[in-house]
Amino acid sequence: MKITKGEWYLVFQITLIIIHFSQGWPNNTNMNYEIYKYIQISGIIISSKGLISLSIAFQSLGRNLSLLPTPVEDSILITKKSYKKCRHPIYKELLYISLGISIYKLSLLHLLLLIILSYILKQKAILEEKELILKHYSYRKYIKSTPAIIKNLPYLDWRS
Repeated sequence: MKITKGEWYLVFQITLIIIHFSQGWPNNTNMNYEIYKYIQISGIIISSKGLISLSIAFQSLGRNLSLLPTPVEDSILITKKSYKKCRHPIYKELLYISLGISIYKLSLLHLLLLIILSYILKQKAILEEKELILKHYSYRKYIKSTPAIIKNLPYLDWRS
């Protein structure tokens, strides 16, 4: 079986998400409990925002949702709701969830997972956009007016 539709990106993405459930490293048992409690609350808030926005982004896509970086055969271009301010809100919210977990666990391992996940999601988004440009003529205009993943963060907003 030849893999050509970005299946490896999906495999890496799912693997990284699963690893997020692992214990943090280094162990933070020596930290002041009061400070650590507030840090954990911040992480919970960030991840919760990501989870809520992720569910909204899934709903916005509806039947156009594809786990692979290739559009659904008879898809329509969605540029409203979650997709009004960001071309890849699902990827954006996955990064927020990952950031929240990293903060919650104060873990260098989870920070590394966030960095790797951002790379995988960017590559997946670029591959997806090549397909969307071919499938939807108006996607080029959408690219110019809408940030890719996170506005004003050059690595995650590659508008030209």
